[in-house]
Amino acid sequence: MNTPNKLTDIYNKLNDEEFSSFYNANLELKKELRDIAYNSENQNDVCKAAQLEHGILLYQFAENSLKYSKMESLSFYEIDSNFIEYFKDRVKQVTNPFSLARYYNLLWLATKHNDYAIKAISNYFTAKDIVIKQKEANKYWAFDLIECLKISFLIKCKTKIEIENINIEKVIISTIAEFMEDKCGFNISKRLFDIVLGSYGYFKEIISYDFLNNINLYVKNVIKKDAFQAIDLFNNQ
Repeated sequence: MNTPNKLTDIYNKLNDEEFSSFYNANLELKKELRDIAYNSENQNDVCKAAQLEHGILLYQFAENSLKYSKMESLSFYEIDSNFIEYFKDRVKQVTNPFSLARYYNLLWLATKHNDYAIKAISNYFTAKDIVIKQKEANKYWAFDLIECLKISFLIKCKTKIEIENINIEKVIISTIAEFMEDKCGFNISKRLFDIVLGSYGYFKEIISYDFLNNINLYVKNVIKKDAFQAIDLFNNQ
């Protein structure tokens, strides 16, 4: 494919180490990709590639569904062999975990092949570590962190896969405890705790049901002193 300079620039951005936020990517790249996708002067395959890259910024991955954030139908980007082959080719071209997580996530949703699910989760976890490490430089780090953990957990629930050296449930519990100390962190903990409450069967080997109910009382209160008491409970569990 003969890509114009603008699309090549976007490909480079998607593989650059500075590309380290899902939320920032949505804000910065949507317009650039839309301009390429609907520029009649571009070749058809270039427009299609830009449409596919634009679409990946719209999918509601956190809902485990190939639907757009504006609840549009997926029919605009028809899932066919060309669609799948495009993203299979893209995962060979990039090393950035934020891009790879999205690409593999999409490939799993489109094909239901568990190899893609495993690679999606692995890259979400790599991205998660980067988000935490660089949180001071990313004002949207809380959104990114929740997304990495929530999507990884939802993929596991659907596939029932186990990944060596990645215990998603334990990481969610430890993250709840770790980020309950400040206002932003408490909101992260509350969002993740909702996952635990809704899917307790996956966490029952880590925390007891009585303990879960006790923490739930604290989280519902959203009172600072109770948040710190909750931290002590988590650390002593």
